[in-house]
Amino acid sequence: MKRAILRTVALLSLATLVFAVDFDISYVPPDSYTDNAPLLEQELDFYTLYCDGTAVQNLDSIIGDWQRTITIVEPGSHNCVLTTTTLDGVESGPSNTKVFIVGPRTPRPPVLL
Repeated sequence: MKRAILRTVALLSLATLVFAVDFDISYVPPDSYTDNAPLLEQELDFYTLYCDGTAVQNLDSIIGDWQRTITIVEPGSHNCVLTTTTLDGVESGPSNTKVFIVGPRTPRPPVLL
């Protein structure tokens, strides 16, 4: 009986594991407004990463650094876009879509000696 209870607890614990995966993303910041007026990097406040239509992370605008590490927790395939927000609080339209896939980690196979 005690062994069955322990197995049940172990299975429930495994079922609640959260798989978080870090991804490096690179991007090119916009250099103009939609009316073609120049946009300086100093005018950018932050970027927002949306995955599956939900804002998941804000990324500070750091001049000259166009790569960030993001963390996605939910397993599955995620369609993500990036937007830019200026210091005036105006958000751009979405970037092109990038797909990130999060799945349970699989252990490496054993090595026979």
